[in-house]
Amino acid sequence: MEESDWKQMPDEIIHDLFVELMNEEEYAYPFLLDELQNEFDPTYFHFNDGQFDAQQPMNPQLRRGSSNTQAALSISEQVLSPSKTGSAFTLMSEDYSQVRNTPIMETALPNGTPQTNPTSNDGTLSIKQMALNDSYSFPVEMIQNLQQPSMAEQENLLNARELVYRYHHIVSDIQAQLDVLRSEQSHVLSSEAGEETDKKVKELQEKEDNLKLQIEREISMVSNISTMVVLEAEWITQIRGFKTILQSAKTQLEIYQSELIQMTSPMHLANRQYRLVIMNEPVTHVIFKGKVMENPFVLRLLHGATYKVDNTSEVVALLETHGLKHKVKNPLVNDVSQLDGYLFHAHFNNIKVNISSRMNVLNLKFAVNVRIGDSNVQVESSLSNPFIVITNESQWCDAISKLLQLECFQGQHDHQISWPFFCNKIQEQFILNTRPKTTLAERPITYHEFQYFKQKIIGQKNTVTLNEAQTWFAGFSQIQRAIRFKRHIYSLWVSGFIYCFMSKESCTNVLAQQGIGTFILRFSESQPGLFAIAYVAALPNGVGANRVKHYLVKSEDIGPRKSLPDFIRRKEQFQYILKIDPRTGKVNRFAKEEAFSKYYSKRKPTVIPYGYSEL
Repeated sequence: MEESDWKQMPDEIIHDLFVELMNEEEYAYPFLLDELQNEFDPTYFHFNDGQFDAQQPMNPQLRRGSSNTQAALSISEQVLSPSKTGSAFTLMSEDYSQVRNTPIMETALPNGTPQTNPTSNDGTLSIKQMALNDSYSFPVEMIQNLQQPSMAEQENLLNARELVYRYHHIVSDIQAQLDVLRSEQSHVLSSEAGEETDKKVKELQEKEDNLKLQIEREISMVSNISTMVVLEAEWITQIRGFKTILQSAKTQLEIYQSELIQMTSPMHLANRQYRLVIMNEPVTHVIFKGKVMENPFVLRLLHGATYKVDNTSEVVALLETHGLKHKVKNPLVNDVSQLDGYLFHAHFNNIKVNISSRMNVLNLKFAVNVRIGDSNVQVESSLSNPFIVITNESQWCDAISKLLQLECFQGQHDHQISWPFFCNKIQEQFILNTRPKTTLAERPITYHEFQYFKQKIIGQKNTVTLNEAQTWFAGFSQIQRAIRFKRHIYSLWVSGFIYCFMSKESCTNVLAQQGIGTFILRFSESQPGLFAIAYVAALPNGVGANRVKHYLVKSEDIGPRKSLPDFIRRKEQFQYILKIDPRTGKVNRFAKEEAFSKYYSKRKPTVIPYGYSEL
């Protein structure tokens, strides 16, 4: 293409040519971008999911007379095919030297593919180009050896897995036995009094006593699982559900037993034949004043085999403040629900609390009026799991830390618990606190990370007290706050671009075999809630071996208008990020543009007018 040809081309054609060139995935558009954006107003272009796109039509003040622009456009007519065996960033074009208008250094890839490497204006390689050259010598994929459970721990895990699977059948079997008992009891209690009836009553009492022993044994066993084994995240939710169902079954059985007693003891209170139980509820959690609770409550009204639920009131949620004074007339919103007429379930999906608990622990309980004969009897549930109501994000960490201490240690400093029990409670809270709107554990804490925590908290011990864990609680709540509230952090954590919980020394070991510009993003050990970046840097003047440096991302580096990916984007020292699959230890290296482009802010960058330079 001659200069006279492209000078006469319409703006729209040059615009399309430019965008097409930039979007060629096989070509070296990262190298061309700076030069071509010098000739095109960069405010008119941006990356969208890794694609170069135009926000507005071509800048009419395109400097077509520039030789650099001419050289850049001429590239589109040349063979820009990548090496079949080299990197996707290989640019086979000698005309790139015209774009930089600086010397070209010729190097060879490990497979012998030649590569042209632009240098900086003083003839030395830029950090970005050194990172590119260096990256060819290192594997894109590797496996990090993560600490695995011991043989004894693996045996306990297998046993726990069998128990979890077995409980599906146990719960079904117990429910089937309750259905049979209800049918038999309804028949016996509707029969006329006599010796035969008395005999059947005793047989029923014996069956119910035996079933109660079985249920209590299963409740004890399912409770002990979490004290013996560090469970998989999904098992924790299942075991909590099993325990709730078993306790509900025990309550139902106690109603049947009370019903039989009333037959022989007429003075026995009839209201014991009704119980309101919580079948589903949020775990211990923090909520914001005036905001909907993030998980629903499900209540069920249980009754005896011969007692019918003919007439009940609506189920009402009640706030238990434990002495906390407030002046709000209606502290709860959406606090009423109707029982359905079949299973006698009531659902509360949108409860709001309109007072601040001022760091005090609150509970809910539920009540319903049941008509028994000529009178109404109020039936109440037990207390819900505790929660704290806050008014702003700055209170979140203190509230989370307080609830974790209460959940693990009942607030007693000398109370001692097993390490597996501690881990399972932390896992349950971590899943809820970092991503409450999903029941899926998209990235739970791994065994390897728990072992890292263990060394920091108790070393080689197998029990932990509140005194030992209190400082760690405060720091861990800051990390949860960052994952939950800071922009893009949850997505980066789940995707593996934020590496696992690890020490500075571990980062150095992982990066020891990586090239210049490769980096790891992690949570800081010494400054909880902040981020640290470990990266491979070149010594000055290229003399000596590469070395790993560590940078603490300060509070002023990121904020409401500049996210963590935006900060990394602007730092040339960071070129290739290591991404880990925390379950397998598989590690892959990605160019930061590939990893972070979809997180970059879409605001127009600051443009320095033509003819001026940046300080």
